[in-house]
Amino acid sequence: MKLLGLLLVLPLAMSGGRPAGPPHQTQDEAAGSQVTGRIVNGTDGRQVPEGLEVMLHTWSEVTGEGPMEHGASGPGGAFVFEDVQIVPGASYAAMALYEGASYFSELAVASEQQPLAPFEIVIYETTPNLEAVSVDSLHVILEAAQGGLRVAEIYVLSNRGDHTVAGAAEPGAVQKGSLQFWLPEGAANVSFPGSEGARFVPAAEGFSDSAPLVPGEGSGQVVVSYVLAYEDGLRFRHGTDLPISVTNILVPYGSGLKVAEGSVEYAGTRTVGNAGAYEVYRLGPIAPGEVIEVELSGALAVPAAPDEAAFPEDPLAGKGLPLGLAALGTALLGAGVWWWRRISVESEEEGPLEESAGSLEGG
Repeated sequence: MKLLGLLLVLPLAMSGGRPAGPPHQTQDEAAGSQVTGRIVNGTDGRQVPEGLEVMLHTWSEVTGEGPMEHGASGPGGAFVFEDVQIVPGASYAAMALYEGASYFSELAVASEQQPLAPFEIVIYETTPNLEAVSVDSLHVILEAAQGGLRVAEIYVLSNRGDHTVAGAAEPGAVQKGSLQFWLPEGAANVSFPGSEGARFVPAAEGFSDSAPLVPGEGSGQVVVSYVLAYEDGLRFRHGTDLPISVTNILVPYGSGLKVAEGSVEYAGTRTVGNAGAYEVYRLGPIAPGEVIEVELSGALAVPAAPDEAAFPEDPLAGKGLPLGLAALGTALLGAGVWWWRRISVESEEEGPLEESAGSLEGG
């Protein structure tokens, strides 16, 4: 159950990956500050409607999420929050709702030395066209579970267009604009850790995601977990409707599970925060319609606790990430997107990541 426990807190990582900019601070802290900003249309520059719902989010490493302020857009997309108590060192974010999608300003941190600049929130028109959508990275985590092999998949999505991709997903029907994801044959106990409401809808060979995908790199994430029957071997086959730049297969060190390296590249062993050590295998890119295929073997076992000195230091350790974020979820989402991209660059420049064979054998 370790993996599901780790993934249940992923909504914090998702929302934390898209924080927003800070407010304008006046000098009279006792009376509170005035926070201002403006909404602009990033698709075609058209006039922003009045009355759009606007919210001001605040977060601190010490106190966590703070009170939320509410407002609405005025003429020209301008908005203002009055009498806001600014906390130096806290992060502030403005969010606007437009045609069912949420848009955030850039992240900024309040300072005692100078006022914070006004927010700018960019909104976009919607389209059902999926041509600008791709999967920057797919992380597949495998581990032993009651009844077989538990698989958790984390998709990091990008929309490189100038429209938000949106479309209604309905049971039994594939709607234009909804993202379609495949599941392997025999997937059981399918769940979506961290999701709320009816965002994910079952489909013939997998599921649909009805959430809007706003423009930007890493602007969306999808997390799904399921169980596959396993008896000392399995051919893991997985189709895709979207192009995938890179797929990382993660296997807990000491689990007994082995990945045949014929179709994948061994990328070394990495510690992932307090979640432990994982062997990483990489494949890609994968075009739409192609199939991810990985040969698995070995008897599943509870992962052993390796000697921490045998593995490279987790680059996310001590970075002051939000309290309550699981180490594995943190490494794969939010700041972890940066981590995986860095590993990909290291791999391309220096070849596969190396491990200390002696240390591993002795661990």
